[in-house]
Amino acid sequence: PLPDPTATGGLDTLPTGNGGDDGSLAVGQIVTPANPNTTPAKRYSSMDRGSCQADLVRRELPFVYVFGRSHFAVSFFGANVFPETISVALEEAAIAPHVTGKFVLEVKEGLEDAPVLTLAVELAPSAAASASLASVVADAVRAALLRMNSEFSSYVPAKYQAPVVTLHPAGDAAHFPVGVKHRYTRR
Repeated sequence: PLPDPTATGGLDTLPTGNGGDDGSLAVGQIVTPANPNTTPAKRYSSMDRGSCQADLVRRELPFVYVFGRSHFAVSFFGANVFPETISVALEEAAIAPHVTGKFVLEVKEGLEDAPVLTLAVELAPSAAASASLASVVADAVRAALLRMNSEFSSYVPAKYQAPVVTLHPAGDAAHFPVGVKHRYTRR
């Protein structure tokens, strides 16, 4: 069961399957005596990490702390890599006409090998995969990560900073299935 939403004015945290609090914020609209005409909304997880504090002095509404979206980042050598940074690289003029903007970011690790940052990119319907395009994408992603992500530039050794890029046709069932909400990261 979810926590009592009236205690936090419609923002609270969702428990995990075992009844503990995982810190995911739940958002919904609550019918209260002060707002009787409100139609109850279905509550959903915003996928944000944070908490809600309803007992602050002289506040009628709760105060919400948001710490970020942990389900959308991958950790690579201790650096959080967010999809937003990858999107910036894919929007560059030399790349954008050849891709749809969808990608899957993943860190692959082996017992004997160092981790590898992999990036599967969906090609535009009229584009063809080529080693030169994959190289351009890898260089642009590395440059964007170094420019926009101080953790990446500080923690990731230089020889591991370039992602391994694979290019896939539009609608590729393994990475970009049609009719399914896209996930930009895999764990």
